[in-house]
Amino acid sequence: MIDAVFSFFALSWVPWTLSALLVAGAVGIWLDLRRRLEPVLLGLDDALQVVEEAGSPASFTDRFPSINQRLAANPVIGESWRAFVKTLVPVPGQDDVLGTTRRPHEDLNESILTNAGVNLRFYTAVPNYLVGLGLLFTFLGLVAALYFASAGVTATDIQAAQGALRDLLAAATFKFVTSIAGLGASIVYSSREKTQLYRVGHRLARL
Repeated sequence: MIDAVFSFFALSWVPWTLSALLVAGAVGIWLDLRRRLEPVLLGLDDALQVVEEAGSPASFTDRFPSINQRLAANPVIGESWRAFVKTLVPVPGQDDVLGTTRRPHEDLNESILTNAGVNLRFYTAVPNYLVGLGLLFTFLGLVAALYFASAGVTATDIQAAQGALRDLLAAATFKFVTSIAGLGASIVYSSREKTQLYRVGHRLARL
């Protein structure tokens, strides 16, 4: 069983195939994250429009029943809004103004992503997975190269030993392609992921 595993990782085409799979996996996960965040962004934009239409605290209070109805029905922030609206109370001495007993971000925060079915912990951990898999494949390839080169390196024939050593060094250099692919995919994915999550955070802050 071990010989079969080592034989597989010793093949010349394996690092390129694994590298392609790492990159393809990163692209696929990124596209899935973008697809899941798109309705969240649309829902936040709709909520922002509803709030900004009020224009002033007094107007917000006057139009509160319709605003509350629209925000409560919002598919993205509806659940969080319904929790937050329970904290709204009239400000003493200012009956035309509503106040709150706790800060809005305690309800209107990134928990809306969980409610929308976005596993944020998984998507933010993907860069670590990519780096880890790249290193794992590299070390498996190096172990396989050492395993098959060990007999040649210890041979009594100097030319055979030198040939085995050259093959080992060439194979070792070649195996690092999976580490490079993992690191590269991790960096690109992380930058795109943070850009997308910033868009969500920016809208939440405005709201």
